[in-house]
Amino acid sequence: MPDWDAWRTGFDKTSTAAPAEPLSFDDAIQLVKKFLDPVLAGPVTDRWVPGKGWSPALG
Repeated sequence: MPDWDAWRTGFDKTSTAAPAEPLSFDDAIQLVKKFLDPVLAGPVTDRWVPGKGWSPALG
């Protein structure tokens, strides 16, 4: 199990250096889960659309 307190502290210290609007640790975790959970669940046929999420693949 990860040490969530240590991850949160490290994230909070480094996230302000990112060239984007800083996210809270919890928001960042939710964003990563939204992107990765479908990929880790198996073959992906959809495509990722920034700002919208997963959409049916074109073609």
